[in-house]
Amino acid sequence: MQKPLKLMNEMCRVLIDMERAGIRIDITELDRLEKEYKEELSVLTTRLEVMAREALGDTPFKLTSNDDLSMLIFSRRPNTKKLWAKTFNLGTEEVNGTRRAKRPVHMGKKQLGAAITRLSHIIYKTEARKCANCGGTGKLKRYTKAGNLYKNPPKCPVCSGAGIDYKVNYNEIAGFKQLPSSTEHLAVHGYKCNKVRLEQLAKRAKGDAKEFLTSMVRFNAVTHYLTSFIKGIRENVRGDGILHTQFMQCITATGRLSSRSPNFHNQPRGGTFPIRKVVISRWEEGTLTEADYAQLEFRVAAALSKDDKALEDIVNGVDVHQRTSDILTEAGQVTSRQDAKTHTFKPLYGGTTGTKAEQAYYKEFSKRYRGISAWHNKILNTASVHKTLSLPSDRRFKFPWATTNRFGYINGSTKIKNYPVQGFATGDMVPLATILLHKSMLDSNTESCIINEVHDSIVIDTYPGEEELIAALTRDAMLGVVGELKERFDYNFTVPLAIEIKNGKNWLEMDTVLEV
Repeated sequence: MQKPLKLMNEMCRVLIDMERAGIRIDITELDRLEKEYKEELSVLTTRLEVMAREALGDTPFKLTSNDDLSMLIFSRRPNTKKLWAKTFNLGTEEVNGTRRAKRPVHMGKKQLGAAITRLSHIIYKTEARKCANCGGTGKLKRYTKAGNLYKNPPKCPVCSGAGIDYKVNYNEIAGFKQLPSSTEHLAVHGYKCNKVRLEQLAKRAKGDAKEFLTSMVRFNAVTHYLTSFIKGIRENVRGDGILHTQFMQCITATGRLSSRSPNFHNQPRGGTFPIRKVVISRWEEGTLTEADYAQLEFRVAAALSKDDKALEDIVNGVDVHQRTSDILTEAGQVTSRQDAKTHTFKPLYGGTTGTKAEQAYYKEFSKRYRGISAWHNKILNTASVHKTLSLPSDRRFKFPWATTNRFGYINGSTKIKNYPVQGFATGDMVPLATILLHKSMLDSNTESCIINEVHDSIVIDTYPGEEELIAALTRDAMLGVVGELKERFDYNFTVPLAIEIKNGKNWLEMDTVLEV
């Protein structure tokens, strides 16, 4: 582990300069975006509440409650959460000092349907009315022996002090009546309602259910943008407009960079995230430069697995995202190239669930890239036997819980497939490129400074007049990683790298200035 530790120590010096330099924030644009998001959130909230009320009747609910969302979307609620979680093996457990999600028991559709019917009950629409027991006061009238009312009368047990009870209409099932198809879709509170699951349900749903689920995905996204990004930036930016976020190398399991105060890394990929517009240059005529590796994780998987077909597609410039889009569309799920990016590399990490069209694509991916599939099987076996995997950089991942269950499934398969690719790509190669660029900029006495390294990209605040120099230095550093891998780790990275360098007045609105 000496080699990756040395790499991290060198990167630490770069991060010190990045934190000191900070990121310039356009407060006016931040204010505009916050107003825009709040207005959108207000419209979404109103529409979602109206739709929920139409689906539930007068039953109380909260859009931010997983329990209530589960009930609303699936029209059922567990009889007792404890028995529900025990039967399906839901929740988390501690294994060798590490807390992880339990692996739900496997059930066929008929068995699953019978278990859900037995362990949960249907939700029906309700009508609110004044509680007859307390007359709508929420309190019971109690008198003392002297005939006086108690100063603190007891709460009505029928309405729990609300003054309202609910008449159930057993002729009309409430909610959107969605159905789970696997125990993987269940949660301790009932059913999973996270982003991925909501998106999956929205694709197959129809009518009001589709509108509600699609709007709910956006509601969650906007809420996250307001709390994590807008609020996070506002609370941490200094009076001079500079945000000094804290970078961390030892938080993510794969070794990729993360940040806090605020979290400036957990954001959507690509150049479509509006909050990027608030990041500007500290110099009046300055610009921002962003350099991105193209399909880095796919190239890393091709290199680690030595997959000839993957290498051939990369050399021939096959547009893998367009190919994904075409396959999904032909399978009946019309998908744009941009939306296809979500699915293109999911098989790299063992993804198999999804719509019929998505599953068809994942199977086709495995057939086309047999070398990657064979490599997956190899590292799964290695992890299950030796409980550890090593990268060419000598970065190591331990999998003490990688055991084979009675169905032949190796626990933690997704992580075992994911960590080597993401670890080598964003834990080793991108930091190496950042270190090389930082050194080149120091040697060239540039005024420009590196301000962020996120996903597969490096962001530089570029001093006026240094645009061409920074583009050239960045190109050499990012492509120079191949030679650095050979020198440091004696590893021949045989897959060609591709980069795109963009420049603009802010981090969102940028034009391509160089492609290699």
